[in-house]
Amino acid sequence: MKPWLLCLSIALVTVGCDTDSEVLLDFDGDGSLDADDCGSADPLIYPGADDPYGDDVDQDCDGGDGIDIDDDGYPGNEELAGQEIYDCNDNDSAIHPGAAETPGDEVDQDCDGLDGFIDLSVAIDPPEPGTTDDLTIVVTSGADSWDIQWLLDDEVQTDLAGSDTVASVLTSEGQLWQVQVTPISADRLLYGSRDEATVLIHNTAPQLSSVSLAPEQP
Repeated sequence: MKPWLLCLSIALVTVGCDTDSEVLLDFDGDGSLDADDCGSADPLIYPGADDPYGDDVDQDCDGGDGIDIDDDGYPGNEELAGQEIYDCNDNDSAIHPGAAETPGDEVDQDCDGLDGFIDLSVAIDPPEPGTTDDLTIVVTSGADSWDIQWLLDDEVQTDLAGSDTVASVLTSEGQLWQVQVTPISADRLLYGSRDEATVLIHNTAPQLSSVSLAPEQP
């Protein structure tokens, strides 16, 4: 067989047929050279291949199961959106579930759907109110401000949205009042987790304000 026919008969990508030329192989014919292909015998496995998460196979040769463009260890497959492992920005290795969050920068670094996180706790004062007591929230938080929503017997009270006090004239014995408070930043971008507090309205015991006797001189 002539040398040039031998070259054509070999199904390899070559630089030349002489022994001094580097031979570049693509055994499975998927377009990726064997030197770069982590599955050189499987045409479905190569750098840039579609890599569904959860099959324990690294189809795209990035070192893990699923698409991880930024190599931060978290898959960015769109079908995982909303799940705890989903990387909401697979082009930035500083953004992934569990990443350090910077409140107020309008970036959701930890992929929880919020800009930052800040602790908040809320209570209602007094904790055992009577029918003559105003209900006042007591908030402990490092937030700039917070959103406030009151509920009466599980019904949202839209007229009281944002109010930190419920006047006693609005309460009655046996009512269940709840307040839900969410911390927000100065630019009104919600961040942090909501806290809530609930109280049951008790009947205020009658109080004796004065005593008089008649007649004064029996």
